[in-house]
Amino acid sequence: MNTEFFIARRYLRSKHRKIFSFSTIIAIGGVFIGVAALLITLSMMNGFQNELRRRILGGTPHIIVRRYFNQPLTDYEEIMPKLLQYSFIKAAAPFTIQKSIIKFKTQFDGVVIKGVDAESEKNITEIEHKIVDGIFELAGGCVLGVELARGLKAGVGDTLIVASPFGEQFGLLPRAKKVVVKGIFNFGYYDYDALIMYMDLKDVQSLFAMDNQVSGIELRVDDVYKTPNYSKILERDLGYPYRAQDWIETNHSIFAALKVEKIITFIVLTLIILVAGFNIVGVLINMVKKKTKEIGILRSYGFTSRKIMRIFIFSYRSFLYRL
Repeated sequence: MNTEFFIARRYLRSKHRKIFSFSTIIAIGGVFIGVAALLITLSMMNGFQNELRRRILGGTPHIIVRRYFNQPLTDYEEIMPKLLQYSFIKAAAPFTIQKSIIKFKTQFDGVVIKGVDAESEKNITEIEHKIVDGIFELAGGCVLGVELARGLKAGVGDTLIVASPFGEQFGLLPRAKKVVVKGIFNFGYYDYDALIMYMDLKDVQSLFAMDNQVSGIELRVDDVYKTPNYSKILERDLGYPYRAQDWIETNHSIFAALKVEKIITFIVLTLIILVAGFNIVGVLINMVKKKTKEIGILRSYGFTSRKIMRIFIFSYRSFLYRL
């Protein structure tokens, strides 16, 4: 039998050997708490960011193509076929955004109206899968966010009045249109659920006298993490006055806050790692000091440093197997 292994086995089987001292337990406990805090913090941060990203992407197009100063697009029917020629673009759809006022009975609220083509929108966002009541149908109707519906005390089948505050005829006479609530969606993201209302693209264009103009073109791409590079390619090829805005830029304030949070978390985790590191060094120094006599006896019998190190390795490996 190997000498080093024999000594390690006899050491582990000794009845008078004390496995853990009080100081060792404290040191190991410090390492355990430090590593646990590190893993829990990283898991929470990653989980929070992934969930937030998933909810944002559920209702946000990956890239939006617009004109500078948010001027309306009149030639979107010519641009869309060109965009679909790119291999990384999976779907494209026109849309229009308008701010307005809606009324149900005695309740009023401000709203962001998003005019889309229902079939095309299904390929861009996950709105169809986020409907919690009713269906995603926009012909002669609308789809509301769950928080907006609660504020208006409206439900599926109710009739709302949507108004364009300023009209072009006779000065300041407003335009108004009655729409039926066809569905209620819930993205799990308050800014979407409390502000956005989907309507048919043609109805919004008619209500706001936009003729055949749209606010921009929504794009869905194959890789959401490459959208900054894709946006640069589109801006370069389309040229002025068109610009491409990816989902990261659209939600810049949220991700800027997350970036600051990441920096603070990194500092805290660094301190935790340092504490755990000092505890590990303390455990090792404590173990070596306790084994000074044993090491001296083995050295006096002619054991080299390499053999003594092998004894320690065998003993602790066997100890871990026993645990």
